[in-house]
Amino acid sequence: MTLEEFNTKDSTFVKSLFLTKVNNIFIQFFTNIMKDELEQVDHFISDNVYQYGQDIIDKAKSLGCRQMYDELNVKSSEIVAIEEDNDNYKITVFLEARYIKYLISLDTGEFVSGNNEYRILERYELEFIKKKNTREQKINRKCPTCGASIDVNANGKCEYCGSIYNQEDYDWVLNNIKVI
Repeated sequence: MTLEEFNTKDSTFVKSLFLTKVNNIFIQFFTNIMKDELEQVDHFISDNVYQYGQDIIDKAKSLGCRQMYDELNVKSSEIVAIEEDNDNYKITVFLEARYIKYLISLDTGEFVSGNNEYRILERYELEFIKKKNTREQKINRKCPTCGASIDVNANGKCEYCGSIYNQEDYDWVLNNIKVI
């Protein structure tokens, strides 16, 4: 489906805002891998993407290390496909990221292996899904349980009652990620 065809189905979709969201989720995801705090982005990602990140964390920990992505940025991102099925819209994004990738010791914080001198370029294919029957999302997001204001970009967890703002009920969620 073309972007124009998709806009007739979802008139709220704005390509530039969507790609900004994609880039932001990508940066937050890899930042939280470094911090071993995937629960901070759990509301933006599917279970299999969460597991992808957890596998990176676990592999580094098995070596007594932490995976680092220094100077992380998105060089470019572009929509390469838009599809739909009975329940969801799916957008595939090609993303190029640059970062310095290496391992540090959990004990000492010292460099262990990898490249800690210059950025590498890696290419990713990201798949985002959005339910067709999503609820309207207001600018000031409210906790689904107690109604308090909630900062979705922080961690999506209500600071008052602990409920999670489930992004998949309202917006796009990172459903799959792979290095290409």
